[in-house]
Amino acid sequence: MRRWLLRAACVAACCVGALSAQADRFEIGLRLRTFERALARTEDPARRDAAFGALEEAVQAFFGLDMRRVASSIEDASNALAGRAPGPEEALARSLQVLPEARLVDARGGALPVAIRPMYPVEQGADGADLTLAWRLRDGEEWRRHPLSELPAQLDVTLGPLPEGDHEFHWTIAVGADVRVDRRMAFAAANDLDARLGALRAAAAVAKQRTPRTVESLTLGSLWSLLRTTRRRNAYETELQGLSLLLEAERLAAWLEGGGEGQVYDGRRPGSFRLRVPVGGSAVSCRLFAPEVDAGARPLVVALHGAGGSENLFFDGYGDGLCVALAERRGWFVVSPRNGMGALDVAGLVDALRARYAIDERRVFVVGHSMGAMQAMRNVSATPSRFRAAAPIAGGGRVRASDALAAVPFFVAAGARDFGRQSARRLHRQLEAAGANAAWRLYPSVEHLAIVQVALPDVFAFFDEHVR
Repeated sequence: MRRWLLRAACVAACCVGALSAQADRFEIGLRLRTFERALARTEDPARRDAAFGALEEAVQAFFGLDMRRVASSIEDASNALAGRAPGPEEALARSLQVLPEARLVDARGGALPVAIRPMYPVEQGADGADLTLAWRLRDGEEWRRHPLSELPAQLDVTLGPLPEGDHEFHWTIAVGADVRVDRRMAFAAANDLDARLGALRAAAAVAKQRTPRTVESLTLGSLWSLLRTTRRRNAYETELQGLSLLLEAERLAAWLEGGGEGQVYDGRRPGSFRLRVPVGGSAVSCRLFAPEVDAGARPLVVALHGAGGSENLFFDGYGDGLCVALAERRGWFVVSPRNGMGALDVAGLVDALRARYAIDERRVFVVGHSMGAMQAMRNVSATPSRFRAAAPIAGGGRVRASDALAAVPFFVAAGARDFGRQSARRLHRQLEAAGANAAWRLYPSVEHLAIVQVALPDVFAFFDEHVR
């Protein structure tokens, strides 16, 4: 079991780079999302199988914490989906990462240092002589260009006055006249940024001392921490919309200044939120999708990520946010808490959210990946009456047999190339022995990284069977 957990931690780390440098963490997350989008568009079985084989190579790199090889294997997987191998110059272009010093800047403008460097080495024969970087900060703006004949490179991007808003740093790399890499990164501008951040810092310090702790007071401190991240090159593991974060934090600061009465987060505000929720004597960082609810209560999907991951995976990764998209079509809630190696009180988190949102306590579903599957089993075994159905994917867990557990339907899944398949298969047998109605699904060719994206449509179809 200890060896399995170590492997799970290494694999999940590739998604968010918890064991790598922050810049690599962000870059690998972007590359995985690019791959996931291409996978969703590719139906050719041979190309998909070849891509899964390349991702299996990435898994081995994770075990050795070789993040360069992780990135190159993900690129190999993307090439397999495209059905083509790039030439040396294009391979060099695809190896590069573009790193702005900050992703939230003052709208008055200034100089923005940007570093360009290879993420991993490529074969000899490419020297960058024919590569050109082009960028712009808004659609319709004129492209600015810089030759990449010398790598790594450092340039200062001159920012003129920008309209306040969440923009995109849109950049391309061309080989000769042909664009071979086309990427967009979150980028934001705000008026009077330093003064506003200073006021938020003071408000977050006040909120930290507030008792009793509330979702609002805890979330203000959490958003302040994220805003500091947007001001550094070392990025978070996912895209951050800087101005939206700033405005949300200011809403909470205004709530605090007004006496901190009432609730900022409840059913009157549908949407997607980053929250920190008090649960018992602790606090849980999570992301919540809240649909617009006109009448009645709606189902909730609790999504538990793998080891080394974060609450962002089920919202931004795992099929480019497929879990939230599938729930949104149905008008369901989704909450993804930050999941560690210790105990996570899922029932307590659900109760805290039910106090604010129209969540149907009789229709709470849980899906977990890898270590998240183990966390799902821990919670369902402890309080089976709190869950309508469960889907542990690519992981195992202990089964505490009871009549109440036998009443919970399970969908257990793994990939044929998935190192977690044996644990998942063992879990399925244990559930059957406990009298549970447990379905089993093995996905041909799929490995541990893509299994969530591939399985999620079937998971939600399974939840649909038990939603009434």
